[in-house]
Amino acid sequence: MKRGLILVLVFLLSISSVLAFQAEYEPLQNEALPGDSVSYVLHLNNNEENHYTAVIKSTDINWLMDKDPQKYVVRSGDKKDVTLLFNPLGSIPPGRYGIKILIELSESETRLERILAATVVDYKKAVDTRFSSLPVLDPRRTTMVKLNVVNNYNIVLSNLDVEIFSEHFSSKQKLSLDKKEQREIEFPISLTENTLKGDYNLNVKISLGKNSLLEEEFAYTVGEYEDAKQLIEPESGFLISGESVTLKNEGNSPAVQSYSKRFDYLAYKFASFSTEPNSITKDNGAYNVEWSYVLSPKESRVVTYSVNYRLPTFILVLIIVVAALVYVFRKKNAIVINKRVLAMHGHEGNVHVMKVVIGVKNRGNTGISNVRVVDRVPTMIKAPAQFGTMRPNHIKSAPDGTLMVWDINYIRRGEEKIITYRIDGKMQVLGRLVLPSAVAKYKSFGRMLAARSGIASLHERR
Repeated sequence: MKRGLILVLVFLLSISSVLAFQAEYEPLQNEALPGDSVSYVLHLNNNEENHYTAVIKSTDINWLMDKDPQKYVVRSGDKKDVTLLFNPLGSIPPGRYGIKILIELSESETRLERILAATVVDYKKAVDTRFSSLPVLDPRRTTMVKLNVVNNYNIVLSNLDVEIFSEHFSSKQKLSLDKKEQREIEFPISLTENTLKGDYNLNVKISLGKNSLLEEEFAYTVGEYEDAKQLIEPESGFLISGESVTLKNEGNSPAVQSYSKRFDYLAYKFASFSTEPNSITKDNGAYNVEWSYVLSPKESRVVTYSVNYRLPTFILVLIIVVAALVYVFRKKNAIVINKRVLAMHGHEGNVHVMKVVIGVKNRGNTGISNVRVVDRVPTMIKAPAQFGTMRPNHIKSAPDGTLMVWDINYIRRGEEKIITYRIDGKMQVLGRLVLPSAVAKYKSFGRMLAARSGIASLHERR
């Protein structure tokens, strides 16, 4: 009985001695493609009072540990992390493996064995694909299709070749995926216009270098389309115009093809048609003429019309010429300027007050911008003392008198601007004073024009 208790006690002490030195691991890269390495971190934890030298050896027949064996001194109460790298020996088929390592403590007879889990991934199971967008393809335009590629394992896949192809198209892209990553890539698909409608198959192929990861087939549809075209060829002669219109159906199904033309009253009255229109409607004095046909695939129809413009063109040109002459004449003489003088006389013909009134009127068809009015007071008369609501922009002294300039920004059609100024002082000028003309300068059709008033003589105002 006593001997049995002693054996149990020794066994428990040996277990506690082993558990006091711990060796645990966590994977860094425990999934790999065939031929690639795997790696782990081994955590050594010495909870005993003694120092130990841990000798790590690989006892596995399929994996070779880098730097085998490895020795590390782990002091009492210390921890040490060791990175272990394993390379496969030869060609290892895909599957799950346990890499056996042995940890020997050189200062004791303690030996720890660990099995590191590793997975060799089959190339054919590394990725999956699906189309998130595979619409009905229209041969007339480019369609973007979206392909989802999923990395199924914790393996970095770099420089993958992703290709989609069918009897109608082929497109290829490079792609890299991180661990467990899912990516969506877009492929522009262009078909020739003569591609027949129907259901077809496209193939998706993904490879890594010389290794094929995936080959999968998907169905896609080429849609039905109508391709109605119009070829318009103008036909003209002396004052005669017209068109020859060819209506075509280049699609792969029947199509309704229409052509309409709007004629004014005169054009319609002088128009002739090679093929009678399907409908003629009147709208605000004009005529809408329409031809409409149901065309089978590859069928065409020709519509021809002509209009004799000799008489209406002659009338229209005559009206335009007359209107242009009237417009240019009125535009050329748009600004009219007049000048008059009112004076108050004293005894013996002396002038006490003289008021000058200048009217600038736009009689043209449109508004006139930037009109400059220039007037002059002779040297024998004093410079103006007062001005009306429109004051001059510039007043200058000249050898022949005082020069005044008014800049008018805009004069509306039919509007008249009034400029006034007053001269005070006694002047013996009765019977011999005549004021010079006022001038209005402006630009019309890119040319500078000038309108001039008549000379102004005094009129007595008492």
